[in-house]
Amino acid sequence: MSANITGVFLRQVVGRDGAFRFDFVSAGADTYLGISAARLMEEPELFFERLHPDHRAAYCRALSESERNLTPLVVEFRAVGAEGSWLRSSSRPFVNPLGEVVWDVFLQDVSDRKRAADALLTATLRTNAILEAMVDAVITTDPGGLIDSFNAAAESCFGFDATEVIGRSVDTLIPGVLTQAGACHGLSRAATWELVGRHRDGSEFPLELTRSEIELEGTLVVLVARDITLRRAVEADMARLNAIVHSTSDFVGWATPDGIVRYVNPAGMRLLGLPRDLKAGELKLSECFAAWGYPQMIEEAIPSALLHGLWQGESALVSFDTGREIPVSQVVLVGRDGAGGPAFIATICRDIGGHKALERNLAEARERAEVANSTKSAFLAAMSHELRTPLNAINGFSQLLLLNEKEPLAKIQRQQIITIRRAGEHLLKLIEDILDLAKIEGGRLSVAVEPVSLSTIALEACEGLAELAAHAGITLEMRGAEVASPLVQGDRTRVIQVVVNLISNAIKYNPAGGAVHVSVECRPERRVRLSVRDTGSGIPLNRHGEVFQAFNRLGAELGVVEGTGIGLALSRTLAELMGGTLAFVSAPGQGSTFWIELPGWEDLSAPL
Repeated sequence: MSANITGVFLRQVVGRDGAFRFDFVSAGADTYLGISAARLMEEPELFFERLHPDHRAAYCRALSESERNLTPLVVEFRAVGAEGSWLRSSSRPFVNPLGEVVWDVFLQDVSDRKRAADALLTATLRTNAILEAMVDAVITTDPGGLIDSFNAAAESCFGFDATEVIGRSVDTLIPGVLTQAGACHGLSRAATWELVGRHRDGSEFPLELTRSEIELEGTLVVLVARDITLRRAVEADMARLNAIVHSTSDFVGWATPDGIVRYVNPAGMRLLGLPRDLKAGELKLSECFAAWGYPQMIEEAIPSALLHGLWQGESALVSFDTGREIPVSQVVLVGRDGAGGPAFIATICRDIGGHKALERNLAEARERAEVANSTKSAFLAAMSHELRTPLNAINGFSQLLLLNEKEPLAKIQRQQIITIRRAGEHLLKLIEDILDLAKIEGGRLSVAVEPVSLSTIALEACEGLAELAAHAGITLEMRGAEVASPLVQGDRTRVIQVVVNLISNAIKYNPAGGAVHVSVECRPERRVRLSVRDTGSGIPLNRHGEVFQAFNRLGAELGVVEGTGIGLALSRTLAELMGGTLAFVSAPGQGSTFWIELPGWEDLSAPL
């Protein structure tokens, strides 16, 4: 009967002297142990040699414990036999009348079961490794919702350690999930919802949840959860961007690399006069642009956008309604595919038809203004010349009358001639200033660049205006006259004109008993400044912006001080033409300080 049994029967005995022997070995020993029954009974020590080295020590320990305590001998080991089988030893020892310990052992072949168990273990380990490597949270529960597994991604997502949640209801992590899942119980297909997850700290976050059921020794519920906080934020940003693109007044669209238009915003549809029922893919990029605009896109805009990220320029769309060209300013962007080539072509266009029309109108107005200005300048030049000739005669004859000692004038006559001469000189100065302004406006006034000493010019101007200052009761003082200042670059005649204007203004607009101080100083960046400070009434802050306006005397025209209101405007322009600046500081009751600042002359050894 033993020949029909899968395995081997053994009677193994340990004598009172500790010797180990077999009293019986069934057939099949050679199959499972690789040694015949007869030989095994003759040489029982060979049995231990047939045990796999990894299991030999464990078997001997189990045998010794069973002998000592008469406990069952249950052990699984691998035999070094013909098949390399896994065998299971199962026997309860007893003591025979001779005092020997006896085991009636059945060595059962369990190789198939061990292989199946190993395969299951390997599969389980592989499955666990996959679950732990997943970026999504994976939770398994029983049908009632009690958690029995919780992968690493779930720990990260919810903030709990697996040991803290296993055995708890999944509803504490995903409120309402059991209610949602109730309708899906027993379904073979997976169901997906967007729910709210609850973190360990109590905060809630949006998640996407997929639920499925597996029949594995009962029903196993698998929940795969993904935190979609970032996705929600991106979706919100995209919604805002779409709203902006949809509502903007500019043309916005994109096309495939082969020129098929996939999207045009409402403003673009209106600009091109496209029908509302136009579907994506029914329009080509070449149909949107003027005959010269599309080649520009292909040959210039797209290659430049690929190279630099974007292209900006001017182009022209074409209206589907009227066929007219629509001038636009355009931006082209090209998205790249994995190989670096174009994946899509996006463009933003702004209608600049009104701007172009305005440019044309401005150009025409500028041309008319230039013609008018040229005519005005020519008229002023001619009139100035015509007016100067009789004025020079008036001034000359007035001078002769005043100097005629043979026929001296009566006192009243002399005073009248002086008034005539003074008015003539004032009128001549006005004509010369107007002529200078006309030259500046016409671009015909040039200045020479030469080394000039501001100190020398200041001294000469003070000497020339000393009589005017004395007559007005003003103290005129040049400070630092004994120290020569560095040379500046400028036109000597024009510098004198500006300095005389500043000093004469300071004298005229100063009350009797006042003072005018002239000084020269070096400034940073090799510049030199000439300042004229008076003790007059000062200029209100709210009128500072009017100081350099031509013909604006800030109300002084109502007083007795003569003037044209041209001097300061002309002086500032002359200073700027020479690379300098003319400015001032003033406050009511504190007087005014005007200055001209010019760049220093590089060659300090140049003669005056």
